[in-house]
Amino acid sequence: MNKILLIDSSKQEDPGFEKIIASLKSENLDFYRLSSRGEGSRVFFGPRIGNLLGFLVFIKTLPFLWVRFFIKILLLKGKYNIRTVALVNAREKLICLFICQFLGLNTVWFELPGKDYSRERGFLGLLLKIASKKARIAVFTSFAGELLVKRGFNKDNIVNVSLGVKITDHEHQDDIFSKMAREGSPVHQKHFAIGLVTCLDRRKRIEALFRALSICQNAIPNLQVIIIGEGKERKNLNWLAKKMELDRIVWFVGDQEYTRKWMEGFDMYLAIAENPRLADLNIVLEAMLCHLPTVAFDQEGFSDLILDDESGFFTDVEDSEELARKIMFLEHEGISRNRQGDKAERLVREKFNIKHQLEKLKVIMNYEDKS
Repeated sequence: MNKILLIDSSKQEDPGFEKIIASLKSENLDFYRLSSRGEGSRVFFGPRIGNLLGFLVFIKTLPFLWVRFFIKILLLKGKYNIRTVALVNAREKLICLFICQFLGLNTVWFELPGKDYSRERGFLGLLLKIASKKARIAVFTSFAGELLVKRGFNKDNIVNVSLGVKITDHEHQDDIFSKMAREGSPVHQKHFAIGLVTCLDRRKRIEALFRALSICQNAIPNLQVIIIGEGKERKNLNWLAKKMELDRIVWFVGDQEYTRKWMEGFDMYLAIAENPRLADLNIVLEAMLCHLPTVAFDQEGFSDLILDDESGFFTDVEDSEELARKIMFLEHEGISRNRQGDKAERLVREKFNIKHQLEKLKVIMNYEDKS
């Protein structure tokens, strides 16, 4: 069986992307990885392209990198019968796309959500557009595909593999771990509970939530907010909650492994991620599958998931009064909240089953075999 060569220069892993790779492995796709970290063969990808100086140094070292990676990929092609190469970041795309095309390899270009496109302007952006002409570009949201088209990428090369979660994970019986998750949770049926999973470095957006909660707490006496996650701002946010007299209703519970059991105690979910990554999008799908309407700050990033006024709401991060109105509406209007929860769960089951996502990815990964 042939292997797929996955080349990833990411400094830190994207948990959402790693789950996709693990799921593909369970579908009998075999990977050999060239990486700058962790699993697989660790290699040097040249200077990081974080600014103009880094880009110029990278361009200067590019001929050396081309030669080095040409030899490496050629040897791996022969050893593991590699026919498909998957690329994740700008550096490996510039280094390896031309090499893969020269060697006749099927090339898949992953465009992960949460990418900062401001770094890919000017000459760098032009090089990437030229390099992408023979690649199949896999995106996970229609918004990402639209952004690429606006930047001049070929629409015919872009394939939306969509997002996906495991539906069966939400259909098992309670066990000792789920009981522990419930008993460890401060959520109680008598409360109206808002849940969110976030990095606590996003202080500005959590402050916007706090301002909305200050408006809501008199109108919703049983209000409770559960914030799952860690970050360097946790201590400061705890202090801010006390200062704003919200410490009675806001709970910081840290990182939690069994987030689904926490979600079963929530009445609504709040998505506050700016430029959301795969992990942020997947956690919203998990919440929707738990019958939760979602209020999101970022309409563009979550536009594929949330139908405004049907399965949740969009609101402006700068408008805390609007967010407060959405929260109070969902608390007061139980019938509407349940209707939105029904719609959210149905959307995930019909459109965002990971089986559909994996089938599309398998076709792309084995594109030569399917032609």
